[in-house]
Amino acid sequence: MADWRRPRRSYANGNCVEAAAVRAVVAVRDSRQAGQPARVTLAFPAAAWRAFTARVPHCPRCGSPLYDGSNCPDCGHAP
Repeated sequence: MADWRRPRRSYANGNCVEAAAVRAVVAVRDSRQAGQPARVTLAFPAAAWRAFTARVPHCPRCGSPLYDGSNCPDCGHAP
């Protein structure tokens, strides 16, 4: 059974994705599928997922992901 994780700052309307480490891959699904049998799940090799997430800009102060170049959503730091 996979331990699905949702981003800390996911939207209340369900417009986000969840990820789970399953053996040597990271599975990704639409969060609206939570609690249902997985219908559409993408699987990435763990190394490819780490390379992808390493390219996401992060706040230098607290490490939170920066989504659109605006101030950090967690600590308010301006990039």
